[in-house]
Formats: sequence, C-alpha cells, structure tokens
Amino acid sequence: MTDDDSNRTPEIIVAPTDFGPASDAAIDHAIERARATGAEVVLVHAIPAAPFPVVPLPPAGAGTIAAHAKANDAAAVAPIEAQLARIRRAGVDASARISPGPPVEAIVEAADELDANEIVMGRRNRWSLLRLLTGGGTVRRTIDAVDCPVTAVRASVS
Repeated sequence: MTDDDSNRTPEIIVAPTDFGPASDAAIDHAIERARATGAEVVLVHAIPAAPFPVVPLPPAGAGTIAAHAKANDAAAVAPIEAQLARIRRAGVDASARISPGPPVEAIVEAADELDANEIVMGRRNRWSLLRLLTGGGTVRRTIDAVDCPVTAVRASVS
C-alpha cells in the first residue's frame, strides 16, 4: 500500500432494489464489481408514499396513512436483510438504506451523499407511451440525474 492508497476514499457501489428479478441480477453484478474493486455495496430501497385515498378517510385517516407507511417500512426490512446476507456471504461489505419517496430521488440522494463510484441497477423491458412521454423509466431518469457511471443490468430470461 502506498501513501496515496491510505488517503483514498473507499469505493461505493449503490445498488437500488425493489426485490424483483432485475434487482437480483443487478445485485449479482454489483457483487462481482465489488469483489474486483474492493468496494462496499450499498442497497437502496425506496418506500413510495401512501396512495391518495379514493374516498374520504375516517377521522383516524392520518393514522391510517401513517400505519400504511410504517407497514411498508417493516415489510422492506426482511428482504433487505436477506439481500445483505447474500452479499456478505459472497465476501463483500454491504449496508442498506430505506428511503421514503420516489425511487429516482432515493437513488440520487444516496449516490450523492455517499459519493458513489457507480450505480448498478436492474432494468426491466417494459415500455409504454407514458414512459416515452415522461422521459423514460427509473434507469433513464437516474442516468440523467447523477454524475457517476450507471450500469443497467437486465434480468436473465428463463
């Protein structure tokens, strides 16, 4: 190790996850990259805001929305822990962040705060008129919003 190496910031790979097959494929790729570079993998999971109710809520409505958000947070913990365990079994340092709000905002915030070297994220093959009109999906909007490289990994087709 040289003197320059001791002052280097550890490498960080941000790996967004929604617990689907595309995220699993991206995590596999992130593990490979982390092994090659010695980087830490930081999982990022976004908890969307509670949907707006279609009918008026009863007076305890605010509590119902808070309960919905809390249940979503709790539901994310077990899958995140399972993914962290899988990464660590592969010999890679890993941590996780669960963030409220839209996925792109959570990913960009994590990448900026952690000074990420790379984002490795899953890509689905779904296109619609809405995506074309709104500027693309999560991967495209993330690429447009960050300064670090973004690797989009497609889920393997079985």
